[in-house]
Formats: sequence, C-alpha cells, structure tokens
Amino acid sequence: MNQEQLRQYVIENQDDKEAFYQYVDCLKVNSNKQIYSNSLSVNDIDSVIAKYVQTHQIHKF
Repeated sequence: MNQEQLRQYVIENQDDKEAFYQYVDCLKVNSNKQIYSNSLSVNDIDSVIAKYVQTHQIHKF
C-alpha cells in the first residue's frame, strides 16, 4: 500500500490506530521540511520566506 492509499484507508477507518501511527511514521520519513535556527535575524527570515515564495511560485496579493 502506498502512502496515498494508506492515507485514504486512515480517513475511512479512523478507529484503526495502528494504521494511523503507520501513516504518521510515513509522513515523518518522507518529510522534506527545513528546520531553521531560532536565532535567525529578521532579514534572514525575510530571505527564507522570499526564497520559499519564489521556488513554490506563490503569488503575492
């Protein structure tokens, strides 16, 4: 079962705790989150956000 199938199973079988925990484990393993130091300056934070917006083609309003 791939991750999307497991996700759908968990949605449809909310009482299956083992499947839920397996899905959470998959999310953790396949996560591509970047962790930043809590000591970043305001300028560094602005740069990180600008780069994210640019690479994910998010449009500003």
